[in-house]
Amino acid sequence: MDSTKKHVNPSPEEKATFLSKIFYCWFMPFLKYGYKHDLEIKDIYNTTKSDLSAALGDQLEKNWLKEVQRAAKHKDRPRKPSLSRAIFKTFYKTYLVYGLFLLFQCLVIKMFQPIVLALYIGYYDKGTNALGPEIGWLLAVGVVTMSFVNMIIMHYTNLGCVRIGMRVRIACCSLIYRKLLKLSQGSLGQTAAGQLVNLLSNDVQRFDMASTYLHYLWIMPLQSIIAFYVMYRSVQMAAVAGMAAIALQAIPLQGYLSKLQGIYRSKIALRTDYRVKLMSEITSGIQVIKMYAWEKPFEKIVELARKYEIDYITKTSYVRGVTVASYVFMERLTLYLTLVAYVIWSGKPLTGDVVFSVAQLYNTVQLYMSIFFPLAMSTYAEARVSVKRIEDFLRLSETKSKGSGARISKGDPGEIKLTKVSATWISNAIAPTLIDINFHIKPGTLCCVVGSVGAGKSSLLQLLIGELQGSGRVNVSGRIAYANQEPWLFVSSVRNNILFGRQYLKNRYHDVVDCCALETDFEQLPFGDKTMVGERGVSLSGGQRARINLARYCIHYT
Repeated sequence: MDSTKKHVNPSPEEKATFLSKIFYCWFMPFLKYGYKHDLEIKDIYNTTKSDLSAALGDQLEKNWLKEVQRAAKHKDRPRKPSLSRAIFKTFYKTYLVYGLFLLFQCLVIKMFQPIVLALYIGYYDKGTNALGPEIGWLLAVGVVTMSFVNMIIMHYTNLGCVRIGMRVRIACCSLIYRKLLKLSQGSLGQTAAGQLVNLLSNDVQRFDMASTYLHYLWIMPLQSIIAFYVMYRSVQMAAVAGMAAIALQAIPLQGYLSKLQGIYRSKIALRTDYRVKLMSEITSGIQVIKMYAWEKPFEKIVELARKYEIDYITKTSYVRGVTVASYVFMERLTLYLTLVAYVIWSGKPLTGDVVFSVAQLYNTVQLYMSIFFPLAMSTYAEARVSVKRIEDFLRLSETKSKGSGARISKGDPGEIKLTKVSATWISNAIAPTLIDINFHIKPGTLCCVVGSVGAGKSSLLQLLIGELQGSGRVNVSGRIAYANQEPWLFVSSVRNNILFGRQYLKNRYHDVVDCCALETDFEQLPFGDKTMVGERGVSLSGGQRARINLARYCIHYT
């Protein structure tokens, strides 16, 4: 397929009925087609409207900005904006619907299954002549129906909750990307490339896991109360022994283990940031490393950084192993304690209806109290760490338009005038970078700024485009085209790098190419301005990159 053409294959899920979504009927034609044909890109459905990155990012950004404004109002009591609250306001309605389905499954279906199973087993103990075959058929249908409904709700809610987590991840990635485009130069100096890679790869992945189990934090206590009541009706006071054993294992032990996982996750994230940053620096300077034969020392540095990271990953794995082992041990122990206590307390012999119903009930309680609840706590703890890291990034200072806090006045188009301007890269600096700058450039004139290294030439240009915090009067009329000293090119043709999304107008394009002295460069390139540049194309010289970079600004601003 031509990657430049828009792929149009709308998903049938958007028009599917509720029953079709429940039983995934809308997906059957795709499976049928894939069984008989090799799948290609054109066969894949388009993203549904509810999953589009732009819409999700807009909604989360809107709520995040409200949080920022609300926090700014509390000047007497400084309060940080909460990303978790913004995420909650964005997705809570849809997520709550799946929570209600899970509530019905846990409190109704899961609790009635042992009761109906006990009645069904007891029906055969009493004999078919006592109650009639109709009751037996009815109980059998009840057992099968509840199992079927339980399966339907489980798959539907699991997919829905995972999908909500995916949307949170996509929205946060979009928010991080938008923030990155607005960061000031000072904030960029505080943000390492490894940190951004880790945020967009590891941290946001925690939302997928947390969304799957988060509902069990509030469902599990309700289910435990109802399960204890159902069990008490069956085995009386013997239910206290088993439920107490589960509660003592699940709440203190699993709570502590979940807290440990959150602590380890925070330390793993910091070490991953360092490792990714280190690898990025090594990759960018690999030519120097090879030239001086420094491979072995740098290999040891990377190995040591990875070892520090692996140490905490290993500890996290041990914590998860203890969680699973405690569940397997308590699953059998609680059932044994309950049945022994029942025989001692009541003096009655064990029957099939009591044993199988209590066993099924304990399996359910153990599943939610000893597995789902600890997983909810641990994934929530890890997600909180990720939210905090993303919050710290989103609170970085941004580029302010029109002079970074300096007073702005209007003038003739193309006029630049600075009056008593002082500026600095960071707040609370010991000394400003620029001190008491005064100059006036009239429209249509050429001005060159020269000076020694560190004199402030680049800082002056950054002040004009609003990257520096400053004081004084800055008058910049009209639009600004800034071609920085580090040309940026993306993987595409030379022409696309120049146009950068603009429409190709032949006369204007050739005028810009001529003004930027690119005609000779095009003759030297193998395919002229259609030559691919970047990682997959030919390497350009520094001068060629600078001229292409300049041509892009001329296309957009002249």
